[in-house]
This record gives sequence, structure tokens and C-alpha cells, in this order.
Amino acid sequence: MLSAMGDPVRQRILEMLSRGRQPAGTIARTLDMKPPAVPHHLRKLREAGLIVGIRNGNEILYRLNVTVIKEVSIYLGELAHSLQRTEGKRRQ
Repeated sequence: MLSAMGDPVRQRILEMLSRGRQPAGTIARTLDMKPPAVPHHLRKLREAGLIVGIRNGNEILYRLNVTVIKEVSIYLGELAHSLQRTEGKRRQ
């Protein structure tokens, strides 16, 4: 999951989807990407559970999987807090 989030293009896609559902074509145009490159990034994000595709007629709208994003955020917050405690103990 963190590997999927580590790619700068995928970070931009996640940021874009944080503002609402988007089809792949809009993602490609907004990020100035060639349309064939977008499915690769969307697949990686889907496989990591970070986004969900919802069929809307002939297109698929992508949205954040908010539950997973919140879980990752909580985990990283707890990890950062643990690191701060460890760093504090080392300095003493």
C-alpha cells in the first residue's frame, strides 16, 4: 500500500480524487498524461485498496476508499508518535 502511495503520479491522482470522483480520461487530462499511462497507475492504487472504481454507464468513476485512507493515516500517525518517543528516549 505504501509502495503504491510512494509514486509521485499516484500521489497526484490520490490528491485529485480527494476532491471527488473522476473518470480516467479526466485524470489523464488534468495531470497532462497520455491516456494509456493512467490505467497502470489506477490499477496499482486499486490493488492497494486505496481507490474504488464505480461503473457509471460507459465509464468508470474512481474515488478514494476513505476507510482505507483513514486507516493508513491513523497507522502513520501512531508510527510517527512511536518514533518521536523513541527519539526522545535516545536523547536522554
